[in-house]
Amino acid sequence: MEVNDNGSGIRSDDFDQLCKPHATSKLGNIGDFSSLTTFGFRGEALNALCALSLISITTRHKNEEVGTRLIFDHGAKIISKESCAWPVGTTVSVRSLFEPLPVRRKELERTIKKEFFKLLTTVHSTCLLGHVTNACFRKKHQALLSPGGNASIKDVIVSLFGARAERGAILEIVQVNPDEEVCSLYSVPPETNFDDIRLSGYISSCEHGHGRSSNDRQFIFFNKRPVHYPKLCRIANEVYQMYNSGQYCMLILFVEAPPGLIDVNVSPDKQMVYFEREKDLFALLRSSLLATFVPLLGCTQSVRTLNWHIFGSIFRKDDFERMVIIGQFNKGFIVTRLHGDLFIVDQHASDEKYNFERFQKKARIQSQALLRPLPLGLGAFDESLLQDHLEIFNYNGFEFQINEEGMIQDFRFNNETFGYIDEMLSVLREFPGTMYRPAKLRKLFALRACRKSVMIGTVLTTYQMEKNCPHGRPTVRHLCSLEVSKPSAEGIKIISLEEDKSRDVTEDCYREEEDPVK
Repeated sequence: MEVNDNGSGIRSDDFDQLCKPHATSKLGNIGDFSSLTTFGFRGEALNALCALSLISITTRHKNEEVGTRLIFDHGAKIISKESCAWPVGTTVSVRSLFEPLPVRRKELERTIKKEFFKLLTTVHSTCLLGHVTNACFRKKHQALLSPGGNASIKDVIVSLFGARAERGAILEIVQVNPDEEVCSLYSVPPETNFDDIRLSGYISSCEHGHGRSSNDRQFIFFNKRPVHYPKLCRIANEVYQMYNSGQYCMLILFVEAPPGLIDVNVSPDKQMVYFEREKDLFALLRSSLLATFVPLLGCTQSVRTLNWHIFGSIFRKDDFERMVIIGQFNKGFIVTRLHGDLFIVDQHASDEKYNFERFQKKARIQSQALLRPLPLGLGAFDESLLQDHLEIFNYNGFEFQINEEGMIQDFRFNNETFGYIDEMLSVLREFPGTMYRPAKLRKLFALRACRKSVMIGTVLTTYQMEKNCPHGRPTVRHLCSLEVSKPSAEGIKIISLEEDKSRDVTEDCYREEEDPVK
């Protein structure tokens, strides 16, 4: 990793202390915590990098004529110093990460793809600030991203995330102070002054197809500091799903507020912050997003909440092996017993589930090649992800030609045509290597599995079953517990068939009308 900074450079008097713990700390007294404007402030980054890797720093101060290249050992001591031609500024290079820790190094190599995508996300958040004049990732000698020096924030979004961010796919957030209804929702007094809190940024259009299938592209900045703030993301998703209930929004949100309202000394990675006027910010964000979407759509969608009933006992897959088959009922259902419980199995739904999973795992879709390939505009992140999972895309019927010299800004595509690719990328980003199938293909597999499975009316001798049919119909139901009640001197007593085989259970359960227990 290498970072170039075109600042004023480092004076030669500071070389020996450069990588010592807290040498570059921004803290002079406890009051400095309320006025921090830099991302780092403890002065520990360079010292930590020395302990974990081989680090070299090349710098030239503005008052000096030549630059100096310094190489440090793991104890933060200079082991090499040489003069070199260098422009004014500083460059920090990191190599052989985790070399002193072989176990950590091996774990990094094992999860290198996942860590690489995390690193890309970190660089994305930095590029969105507009401070980075040029960012370049090279993977197998291929440049993955380079947003450009004088690009606007919207141009950076297009460069990072592809041509999909153009043509009205993203909206600029309009700040609007909350009304009484929104204020009451967050217990904020209506007369609150919001002038010292400024919101800006971009959010994806709420038209279907412009959203995301996961919340993987949500970036929040407090005074140009990238932070992790789930509560703000949750509010943005709630408002977004009022208009587009099936997707999540892409969000780039900038919050500007007095430094005294923001406590950045919450977590060691400085990703968590505490905002003193949190409820005011929630109300302001909700009202601003509502104002952003209202001109686009005049109505909202009502989302129906399902009520779930969960069977109390834990039912495991290996319980099917211990079931005792009692027989077949009505040539459509299998009656089984497991310990003291009676179950009924839908023979068609269980076979359909088996066939469905077999198609999901092994089916390879045959596709017809187009006369001319359609251009697909992807950002650097998704482009690298797609190339790493070409085999999975091929199984789903997609074939690609890689054009390493193409310009992302020149690409246009139809949202409906490439929506399945975007859906797959969002899942593979979270679960690399998963054999994922798009929703439409799952429906196709479900239909084919249904037609191929054993139908009602077929006499069976064996079965294979899971818990749910891909069409949503349950494959197995719990009929009852094989326990009966009988009166005793102490009151109602529960007995099982195993405990009292000598009694006539039918006679106990169905007594005369005057008996209080039936």
